[in-house]
Amino acid sequence: MTFCYSSTPWGQASQIYKKLREDRINIPRGAPQEIVTLARETIEEQIKSAPAIMAQLQALVTKDEPVRWVSPSGLPICNSYPKPRVRAVQHYLHDRSVRCVLSVDWKREQRLDKARSSIAPNYIHSLDSALMALVACQCEREGIPLITIHDSFNTLPPYADRLREILMEELRKMYAGYEGLVRPTGNLDLNEVRGTYAFS
Repeated sequence: MTFCYSSTPWGQASQIYKKLREDRINIPRGAPQEIVTLARETIEEQIKSAPAIMAQLQALVTKDEPVRWVSPSGLPICNSYPKPRVRAVQHYLHDRSVRCVLSVDWKREQRLDKARSSIAPNYIHSLDSALMALVACQCEREGIPLITIHDSFNTLPPYADRLREILMEELRKMYAGYEGLVRPTGNLDLNEVRGTYAFS
């Protein structure tokens, strides 16, 4: 999952090392990097659209202006990571002179590395949250109790089947009319996505 969120190979290997250390599992040095390499190659081979979409999004980033879009629920989004204007301040702490560097304002220029690495996850999260908002509004209209945690939708058992129907209806409606930042790369027909486990 972190691949699609612009995580670097180094960052992915660090996550593996950290998890293995937490679980007290000994692993040969260099093994996490090999796992990451194999996983990335497999993703790029099997899910060709993920790297293509990330590349499309990252190509939109410039140093002059943040990338802006409107989510399918109508919320304006701005992928803004401006460079700070800093100023050094001299002050005293007890009997010692201390120099601190403070951010006092923001420049118009964007931090390209941060803006590029953040645009894919920010875009995906804006779509996920738009779906959540649309589903929540429909559940409210129908009097269906709904509890959400991130992208998990929960209700009481008598409403579960209707919630699944609402999820599919809102997902289809949302993507049918939405022109996002990226060109569609596949031929998935959301009307063909059916079945008990489409959302489970």
